[in-house]
Amino acid sequence: MQSKHLRLTLLLALGTFCASRPGPAPNLAGCWTNQLGSTVSIEVAEDGTLRGTYTSQVSSTGDQVKGDLIGYQQMFNQPTFGFAVKWTTESVRGSVTVWTGQMFNTHGHQTLMTMWLLRNNTETIGNNWSATRTGQDVFRHCGVKCESTEGSGDLGSQWKCDSSVGA
Repeated sequence: MQSKHLRLTLLLALGTFCASRPGPAPNLAGCWTNQLGSTVSIEVAEDGTLRGTYTSQVSSTGDQVKGDLIGYQQMFNQPTFGFAVKWTTESVRGSVTVWTGQMFNTHGHQTLMTMWLLRNNTETIGNNWSATRTGQDVFRHCGVKCESTEGSGDLGSQWKCDSSVGA
């Protein structure tokens, strides 16, 4: 009888241990949109390296600008990350922006809370004081891919999450 209780106790302990083990860490793969309608598309390698593209709806020229993204993600339940964007659109070429932040899963929604630094290229050291800007962005997960929709109106209306994938 004591042997049966011991086995039952061990089975319950093992079941509790297995049930409490976390699943694979979430990652930043997919499409994300911020509060201004800018969109980032990210692919994540097994080692946490990030690659992708960023399309900003806001710029000093007032035009949509694009850039190449590279960065890293720490593989935790609510991962931390950092990425840099080298702007490739002619009007902002020479500028680089870096973001750092953390992904949060709240009420079934994935959100990236970030801070950023934008460095503009400057011709002289005298202009150094105004060449770096700071700010924050909140991104929401849109799904697997980003989709461009032509249109006009509010800043966020030109880029939408693809409605064919789960938001």
